[in-house]
Amino acid sequence: MVFDDSRLTDWLEAERRVAREPTPRRVLLDDLVDTLLAELRRKLGRPFMLDELIAFYEGGTAWAVDLLTTSAPKDPWAWAPNLAVDAAFSRYARFARDVGGGRRIGQKRFSENDMGRIIN
Repeated sequence: MVFDDSRLTDWLEAERRVAREPTPRRVLLDDLVDTLLAELRRKLGRPFMLDELIAFYEGGTAWAVDLLTTSAPKDPWAWAPNLAVDAAFSRYARFARDVGGGRRIGQKRFSENDMGRIIN
């Protein structure tokens, strides 16, 4: 099964959002992302392909939200899955065998028709 790479784009955006948070919030989010990364390593291991990571994510992230609520019980704003969880998946995606430079390796950037217009 091949997944749409828009999931990777969403994860990268979450990582950017975490980086733009004010310092005290960013520090907490970075710590939470590190905690989630450690758990992803335990659950998924290596090597893996991006589609495996996407399938794991789409299988549910309740475990990750549970970990966030346990790790930062006084900071419910940090439990939003589209922040720390997605940022952690973004960082872990870098270790996928078929990811490089924030996109799937070998992915065509242009269709054949687009290439014709660019070259001509």
